[in-house]
Amino acid sequence: MNHKENDKLFNRIASDYDRLNKILSLGWHKSWRKNSVEKLILDENSIILDIATGTGDFAAEILKYNPKMVIGLDPIYIMLRQAKIKLNSCKDKFESVAAYGEKLPFRSDTFTHSTISYGIRNADNRNLIYEETMRVLKPGGILGVLEFSKTRTTLFNLIYNCYFNYVLSIVGGLISGDFKAYRYFSESVNRFPEKKEFIQEVTRSGFTFVKSYPMFFGITTLYIFQK
Repeated sequence: MNHKENDKLFNRIASDYDRLNKILSLGWHKSWRKNSVEKLILDENSIILDIATGTGDFAAEILKYNPKMVIGLDPIYIMLRQAKIKLNSCKDKFESVAAYGEKLPFRSDTFTHSTISYGIRNADNRNLIYEETMRVLKPGGILGVLEFSKTRTTLFNLIYNCYFNYVLSIVGGLISGDFKAYRYFSESVNRFPEKKEFIQEVTRSGFTFVKSYPMFFGITTLYIFQK
C-alpha cells in the first residue's frame, strides 16, 4: 500500500484507533509497550524519535522515563492532534512532526534512540526508513522496533492465524464500520517477514543486531539494533 492509500486508511479510522487497540489486544498492548520501553535503557539525556507515533501511546510510555525530548513523527494530522492532547502535560518534552519515516526532516546524528511501534509493516519503503534512521541517530544510537511476529508454538500459531485472519478484521470492521481497513491490517501482519528475515533486512542497512525480546508466547517481538 502506498502513502496516499495508507493515509486515507488511517484518517478513516483515527477516531476509533485507541479504543480498537484496547479491545483487539484485550488490553495487552499496554504491557507490551511498557516491557519494550524498559529494554531501551533511557535516561534524562535521551533524545528519542518515535516514528509512526500515531496517537502517542508509545511516546507516552517513553516519557515516563523523563528523557530530554521525544519527537513523535507521523504523517496523519488527526492522530498527531490526538497525541498532543494526550501528552499535553508533557508538552515541554514532546513535540509532534508531520512527516514520513522515509524522509526524516532532521539533521544527521541528532537522536540517541529511534523507535517504531507497530508501524514498520505499514511503511511504503522499509529500507529507506532504516537508512534515514541510521542517518539521524548518533553514533552508537539504538533502534527499537516492536512488531507482531509468528510464534513457534503450534497451538499459539493456530490462535495467531485465526485471530489475525478472522477476529481482527471482523471485530475491527464491525466497531469502526471499515472492514477494508482491518482486512488490510490482518494482511499486513501476514506479509511481514519472519524474525530471521526481518533482522537480515535491517542489518543490510548497516545496523548491528543486538537482541530480540519475544512477548506473549512470541506473537509480538521487540527487536533492538545499534548504529
